[in-house]
Amino acid sequence: MPFEKNYPELGPTRRLRIPDQVAPHLESVLEHLDRQTQRLGQNYIKAFFAQCTQIMRELEASCPSNTNNLPDKLNQEAIRQHFIDSYTSQTSRDSNKTLSSQEKVLTKDQIRFYCKSIRDSFEELKLKSCTSSLGAWRLIEKGLATRKVELEVVDIFHEISYGFLKPNDFEFEKISKQFNGQCPLTESFYDIEAMKKFPPLLRVREFISNF
Repeated sequence: MPFEKNYPELGPTRRLRIPDQVAPHLESVLEHLDRQTQRLGQNYIKAFFAQCTQIMRELEASCPSNTNNLPDKLNQEAIRQHFIDSYTSQTSRDSNKTLSSQEKVLTKDQIRFYCKSIRDSFEELKLKSCTSSLGAWRLIEKGLATRKVELEVVDIFHEISYGFLKPNDFEFEKISKQFNGQCPLTESFYDIEAMKKFPPLLRVREFISNF
């Protein structure tokens, strides 16, 4: 049987040892690039990494020299706090803005329940279909494409399925607008015959139907 590429749109591959804590994030990037390249063409890869490179340069330029004197250590701590605080503040502002525009707001417990149900369903799908994470996601992606879910929401659904999106991330509020008695992601799971009796999936479908 010929070798099947995991990322057919990205061309030739090479072996590379990757740290465990980085591997899932790089896998997510590769899947994102594979999806977007299929839709937007090969130039998307150069554009994507050009922006990443620019951001990395800006971050590195903002850091002081790597020395052991006290002023530099204090400066590094100040930069670290500024970077994290800026991200947290922006996330909070975006979250509040989104929440204020919604009539229905999910509680944190409901968000956790939804995310866990999706994560459990994704792992079950991998077992039932005897496939990898990528293979399972391809099955779900077909259902989302059939339902014409916008690309930004597809990416959020992908992060939830893989367990990368934290329950309190503001992105989740965007997908709750997709709920109208049904959720495109849960219904894409339910399209698969082997998943129709999986208890966590049935419970989250019932929850969404009453939301």
